[in-house]
Amino acid sequence: MIRKSALLLDFDNVFSGIWSLDQALGERFATEPVEWLQALTTSFIDAGARRFLTLRCYLNPSGYVVLPQTGERYHFARLRPAFMRAGFEVIDCPALTRANKNAADIRMVLDAIDLLDHRTRYDEFLIASGDSDFTPLLRRIRADDRLTGIISPGNLASAYASLADMILGFDELQALLRPDEANAAVSEPDDAREFVEPNEKLRVRFVEFVSKAYADASKPMNLASLAHATNREVPEAKASKWLGHGTFVSALESLSLPGAAITNQYLWDTDRHLDPASGERLDLPPACLTLVRELSVPPLETAKWTSIFEALARYAVEHDFNLAQSTGWTRDYLTQRGTEVSRKALEYVVRGTQMGGAPLNAVPPPDANAIANAFLGNLIARGLAAAVELSREDEDALAGWMGLAMIDAGHQQGIA
Repeated sequence: MIRKSALLLDFDNVFSGIWSLDQALGERFATEPVEWLQALTTSFIDAGARRFLTLRCYLNPSGYVVLPQTGERYHFARLRPAFMRAGFEVIDCPALTRANKNAADIRMVLDAIDLLDHRTRYDEFLIASGDSDFTPLLRRIRADDRLTGIISPGNLASAYASLADMILGFDELQALLRPDEANAAVSEPDDAREFVEPNEKLRVRFVEFVSKAYADASKPMNLASLAHATNREVPEAKASKWLGHGTFVSALESLSLPGAAITNQYLWDTDRHLDPASGERLDLPPACLTLVRELSVPPLETAKWTSIFEALARYAVEHDFNLAQSTGWTRDYLTQRGTEVSRKALEYVVRGTQMGGAPLNAVPPPDANAIANAFLGNLIARGLAAAVELSREDEDALAGWMGLAMIDAGHQQGIA
């Protein structure tokens, strides 16, 4: 079955988001739209293929991103021919304010409404933007019994994401643009070990290690950290494709651990542990709980926030930025120091930092204080865009939760 689709691309929003996370990937997205568009016709669809009846790219001709190494400007206007060759109608949306705000979102909404009433009935609308201002539009499209999709590399507001039948985030975009590296940002690095045939002796070692770790756990266990520890102690388990189950979670589920539940990124005992999906367990201020709920902010303890910011600062000094490497390195660095944080939570922080004004690939690299403030600023901006009203007291509460005062004090004492 051929699905009749429309793709409306807020170029400035999507390209800038990808660029902030992976410069090379952003350039590939902008210069080779023919390739990823062709891949999208048959990807992330249950059956059949898409036929894009409408392709529109809304672009600010005077927009640009800055090369962090040299400070030079990479202008959007130079990318117009590539999208025209791919079949996009490129619509100029010049800046209307000093803050470079353009009318792309309004144009996209008006065009989408027109397409809803078009004599050709579109089956699917793909909105390529992370701007939660499109929430009412998705609600309108869905009410008309059409499929909806969001394409955005950034973190999405919960209300916006909940209206999409499909979400293509950074990992999915990477799969389209770099097929050989699909899922690299969210999965463990592939082992160089050859495949190991599952056997009873290996299963016993796996069961003994995981069962003991589960029994000794005084709180919910982070799945990524547990998988990392298991791979270190029983390396053949991963090489056997987790005893033939394919994934670590599937292997855990086969054990039938007493009282075990797997929620989000945690394995926990319903008889001994508090539900890790509930941010309330941290006794957070109301404003913090609101952002946990509306923006899916990881509900971490203050000590973990400060450790994350300081670890990322260290990474920025010692490494060239790469999203997958930054989250993997930081996770391992924190684990070695007794702090367990999921790779997914770290990716959330890195994205907020990159888009908040303290990119880890900046020259000179940002310190922990700059990283923390950039992440907080990005959260507040996203909250505002999602209609979450925050008073100055609320912002102070957020800063306190994330330990900004502790980081400031630490740097004043010379602690890196």
